Amino acid sequence: VETWGVDVVTNNFTRHDEFWDGGSPYEYEIELHPNVALQGNHRANGILKWGGFNFRAEDFAAHQILPDNGTPEPYPTPPNLTNIMGIMVRPNIRFSNSASASGTIMFREIPLFAEGSLGWENRLGPSLQLQPTEQLRVETSYTWVRLERASDGSHFSTAHIPRLRLQYQFSKALLVRGIGQYDLEVRRALRHPVTGDPVLINGVLQEERERGNFTGQLLVSFEPSPGTIFFLGYSRVMDGPYGLQLDRKELLQDGFFMKLSYLFRM
Repeated sequence: VETWGVDVVTNNFTRHDEFWDGGSPYEYEIELHPNVALQGNHRANGILKWGGFNFRAEDFAAHQILPDNGTPEPYPTPPNLTNIMGIMVRPNIRFSNSASASGTIMFREIPLFAEGSLGWENRLGPSLQLQPTEQLRVETSYTWVRLERASDGSHFSTAHIPRLRLQYQFSKALLVRGIGQYDLEVRRALRHPVTGDPVLINGVLQEERERGNFTGQLLVSFEPSPGTIFFLGYSRVMDGPYGLQLDRKELLQDGFFMKLSYLFRM
């Protein structure tokens, strides 16, 4: 062990008007951030968390419940969440000058804002960084997130987020970078955390849903001298059914972007 330490962090969030009226935070947390550095440039840090969250009726103004009689009723305000616990570990391992790995391992309780219940999050996020040549850099990552309802352990949602980033340095001044990322999610039908009734939002029944977003970006960067920079890029966002097939997805937005910067020296 070369170095180690622990930081203490507290975060408190209060709505603007309530803050000036002396109100209490609607979200609060205390975190311990332990960290350790080992020989060989290996590092690890983590988070131990405790906190709480208070829901308000206006947070669910668009929500209704649908009881067995089939007549929508106002959404009962969910109970406040206290003693929310969590733990996260982020290791960083360097294999050589051209290869390293990092990641996130997380287990925590979180608010499920869509229905106002307490959830349990399991998250794994490994990533790999490679530089096989001086010109080429490759970064790949995969994030898996599963949310469960803490009350009964039932499945709430699962997300898969693979990401690939490629960068090639043609010269000291010119590089090309490409990024592609999928965001695939399955979410179960919403239900009220106390009554168990189905949920309506803006009059629409919140049944089970799937989605499969794709985001891609290509960037050319030219920096012939310090202070002189030219960027030209293209980005695309697509949405569609769960899966990797791009031909089944619809284009949401795409476009080019450009930046030119020049530093005048006096």
